[in-house]
Amino acid sequence: MPRTAALVSCLILAAMPASAEPPTHAVIADVGLHVVGAGYQQTVSPRLALQIDLESYTPWTQEDQFFELTGFVVRARPVLYKQVAPTGWWLSPFVQAGVGSGKRDGVSKSGFVGAAGVSIGYAWLVWSHVHIAVGAGVQYDVAKIPGGDSRPSFSEVWPQLDGSLGFAF
Repeated sequence: MPRTAALVSCLILAAMPASAEPPTHAVIADVGLHVVGAGYQQTVSPRLALQIDLESYTPWTQEDQFFELTGFVVRARPVLYKQVAPTGWWLSPFVQAGVGSGKRDGVSKSGFVGAAGVSIGYAWLVWSHVHIAVGAGVQYDVAKIPGGDSRPSFSEVWPQLDGSLGFAF
C-alpha cells in the first residue's frame, strides 16, 4: 500500500503543469543539527524569502549526557538567494529563542534557550513543487537553566547544519 501511495503522489506531482513563475510559498519539514520541526517560507522579493519554524530542540552533539537538555524554540530567518528564490545558492542569518529543560541536582528545571547564527547552502525544486535545501554554518548557542552556569547551561559557538524538505506552491 505505501508503494501505491508514493507512486500516485509522484504521478500527481509529475502531471502538475510547471509554472512560469517560481512558487512563493513553501511548507517545510526542518531537520537541522539540533532541531527538528516544521515551518513556512514566503518569498517576498525575487531574491528574498522569510522563514519561520517551530522546532523541537536537543543539542545532542554537545551534551555530556544524552538528552541532557530538551526544549522548543521558534526560529526566524531571512533567506537571501543568489539568483531567484526559492532555488539556488542562499545565505541565511537566523535567530531562535525558546524554553528548554534539564536536570540540575536531580531536579528538572526550565530556562531560556536561544541561538544566533548564519548558514550558507543550496536549494532545489524537484517537479516544480518539492523544495529541498541543505546548508552549513556557525551559531552562538545559549542555554540558561536556573541554578548555575555548569551543564545543562552553556554559552558556546557550535557548527550549524541545515536540511529541509517541503512542498512549494
